[in-house]
Amino acid sequence: MQINNNKQKIYLCSTTNLCEINHHHTTEVKNYLIQNGYQLVNNSEEATHILAMTCGALQSSEDRTIKKLEELGVYTSSKSFYIMGCLPGIHRNLPIFKKATCIGARELNQLEDVFPGRVKINQTETNLIDYKFLQLRDKSPNRFTLVVVQGCLGSCTYCAIHKAKGVAKSQSIESILRRV
Repeated sequence: MQINNNKQKIYLCSTTNLCEINHHHTTEVKNYLIQNGYQLVNNSEEATHILAMTCGALQSSEDRTIKKLEELGVYTSSKSFYIMGCLPGIHRNLPIFKKATCIGARELNQLEDVFPGRVKINQTETNLIDYKFLQLRDKSPNRFTLVVVQGCLGSCTYCAIHKAKGVAKSQSIESILRRV
């Protein structure tokens, strides 16, 4: 299903204030949507679509994420929900995911199928995290984030990161250089 970018209102949020990569991905999605003409709104009540970038690296992060999704109305609302990030990769079978479209941390390009545009998600400028949009205090305003590798080299059965992101996979040198 493709979304008409002129009529839809999108609420995008992060469910954590601790994960730098989550903030990077949320900024990346925000920039993609804006560069392709989608309208972002400041609260979920105005939205026709709700996109939530999730975290589940720690049990406390997972609990906060699920609470935030419930507060957004994932069980009760008729709005379209998109749950992105690590949590769908860690627990695909949670009941909360039956009410939403799940997009894992390595699958963000799937947003292009639902929210099409001329600019691809991997072409957006994202090195500077938008802390103001995330409503977080930026402790280092001159810091840039460049995601070079995602995943895990180990295969510990207790590790949420391995479940969420799989085996470590590096960006190509060309991809990295384009983002610098």
